[in-house]
This record gives sequence, structure tokens and C-alpha cells, in this order.
Amino acid sequence: VADKLKDIPNILFYIVGEGPDKQRIESIRKNKNLTNVMIYPAQKRETMPILISAADICTVFLSSQPIFEIALPTKFYEYLACSKPLIGICRGELADIITKNQIGEKCEIGNCEQLYQIIINMTNSHEITMYERNSKLLLRQFTISELSTLFREIVTV
Repeated sequence: VADKLKDIPNILFYIVGEGPDKQRIESIRKNKNLTNVMIYPAQKRETMPILISAADICTVFLSSQPIFEIALPTKFYEYLACSKPLIGICRGELADIITKNQIGEKCEIGNCEQLYQIIINMTNSHEITMYERNSKLLLRQFTISELSTLFREIVTV
């Protein structure tokens, strides 16, 4: 996808961390001379809000393994806290949350053409403001107060 978008000057991919595919991604970046892909090592937790806030759109990739259909990774909450629109390359719970709450777009795992279209559409869309607003609203559902109330309701039933 980065290769197809490499001639569009305002689209840059920032990848931060030490995930299992880092070396493979670095190799692809080098072999295809992708100047629109920047790869950074893992950062201190206190630096992450600054990096996330600098992005226009954030992406959550989850494995296609069935266990990840119920996963909500920490970065999801961090993106919400920074009011960022999401592209969820995932299935299950996270994909449903993204769609139901209109906080971004979901993409089928491995569907590069769909991801390309989503990026093009989101970068040219006025819906970004809506996604940002909805992210901020959704975050309220995940406060300690809200979660403890929900937990109390579940336990007392």
C-alpha cells in the first residue's frame, strides 16, 4: 500500500515499535525505496501521546488468529485518548467497535486494495472530524468509573 501511495506527498507511514515483522518491513522499505515509510524503535510510554498526536490517522493491526477477535490492544485506548480516527485491520470485537461507533474504518486482514481505498478516502474526507469527535465520546465509556459501574451490574445480576 505504501508503494502505491509513494507519490502522494502528504501521506507518510510512521511505524513505531519492535513487532515480529519489523525486519521484514524494513527490508521491503529498502528494496522498494519507500521514502514515505519511516520506521522507529520502541519509544518510552510517555513519548507515545506526542507521536500519536502528530498523526492524522492511526492503525491497529491484529492477527487473523481467532483469539484476536476479542482483543482490544492498549494502543486502541491510546488512540481514543488522542481523539484519532482509526483504520482497524482486524476482525471481531475491535472491528465492531470501530464500525458501530463511527470512529474510523475497518479493513479485511490482507486486503491491500481495500486498505489503499480507505486511506485515499479518509485523507480526502470531511468525516475525519466526525471520527475524531466520536473517538473522544467513545473514550468516556472506558473510564474507570464507567467500567466499574458496568462490572458492578454484571456481578450483582
